[in-house]
Amino acid sequence: QQAIARWPQEFTWHYVLGRIRLDAQQFPGAETEARTALACAYGDQKLRAAMLLAKVLKATDRRPEGIQVLDQALQDVPEPPPEIQVRTSRYRNQAQELRAELANSVPTR
Repeated sequence: QQAIARWPQEFTWHYVLGRIRLDAQQFPGAETEARTALACAYGDQKLRAAMLLAKVLKATDRRPEGIQVLDQALQDVPEPPPEIQVRTSRYRNQAQELRAELANSVPTR
């Protein structure tokens, strides 16, 4: 929280705090941090933030919204050319797998 106070527009701190809050099942706080991380993100950070937000939305039985978040991030962050080996391709694959999981899962409530 000190880092967020010092660098409020930095993706990293919001993302990390969002993950901590998701792990602690503090869903409202996790959602706030994930949305802020997404707003601060650029490049493949958008995929990471979108996946975090989608996981929060899944945990709160809002899968269709999670799918929309992932679809937008996948649209915003194109697949790099195959000859370029960067983490973006891995993040895109993870986002697509999470999207499929959300689309095929049954709500818990």
